[in-house]
Amino acid sequence: MTEPILNALSKGINRRGFLSSAAATTVCAGAAAAPEHAEPAPVPEVIPIGPPERPQTDIEAWNIGLITAYRPELTLAENEARDQKLRADLYCFGLYHVRGRYVENYLSPNARPVDVHGYLVVGRSDDSGNLKGFLRKCGRKYDQDAVIHKGYYRDAELHALKDLPDLGLSDKENESLGRFHPKRLGLFYTLMTKRGGSPPPSGLEELQPGPNGEDWLGGRWEDIGFWTGKSFFARVERRLHFDDTGNRQKT
Repeated sequence: MTEPILNALSKGINRRGFLSSAAATTVCAGAAAAPEHAEPAPVPEVIPIGPPERPQTDIEAWNIGLITAYRPELTLAENEARDQKLRADLYCFGLYHVRGRYVENYLSPNARPVDVHGYLVVGRSDDSGNLKGFLRKCGRKYDQDAVIHKGYYRDAELHALKDLPDLGLSDKENESLGRFHPKRLGLFYTLMTKRGGSPPPSGLEELQPGPNGEDWLGGRWEDIGFWTGKSFFARVERRLHFDDTGNRQKT
C-alpha cells in the first residue's frame, strides 16, 4: 500500500511543478515584454558643487611656495648670509632659485636697480598643509612680511606675517592671488616683499603690470625667473621656461 501512495504523491508533485513552471514562464514573458510599454526613467539632474573646471597646466599641479630671506634695509653681505641659511633650512623640499632685477622709481632721477633672490619651494601634492605651515614658520624666522603658497590645483595665496595696511591685511590673514602663472612672478614677489604705503589699484587676483610694465609702486621688473641649482648631476644652472598657458617648455 505504501508504494502506490508514494507514486500517487509523486505524480501530484510533478503536476504541480509543471503548472508552477508554466506560470513562472508566463510571468517572465510578461516581464520581458513590459519595457516595450513602460515610460523611460527620468534622467537625474546633476548639480555641480565644486569650482568651475579650468585647463590644467603643469604648474597648477605643483604644491609650491615663494619665500626669501632678503631684507631691503640689510647689506648685500648680510642678505647673502641669510640666503645661505634659508637654503639649508629648505633641505627637505625640492626648490628652484628665484632671481631677478627690479628697478625702483623707474624712469626717474632716483631710479635704483635692485637684485632680488628667493626660492620656489616644491612640496608633495598630498602633504596635508605641511609646506604651507613650514613657509609661514620659516618666513617669521627671517623677519619677512609675507610668504606665498599655492596648493595642488589651487589658487595662490598671500599669507601675511605682519600687519600689512597697504594690502588691507593683518598678521596671520591671507588673501587669494588668483591663478599662479610664471608671468605674474614679479607681481607676486613685489606683493610679498615691497612696502610702499600705496595700496594696489585693484583686487589682488586681477592685479597686472601697467602698460609700460610699471607696477603700482612706480617700479619695473627688468627680469625675474626660476633657475635650477647646481648639483652632482647638473653642474650648470638652467632657467625654467613656460609657455602662455603655464606648461613647462623643454629645453
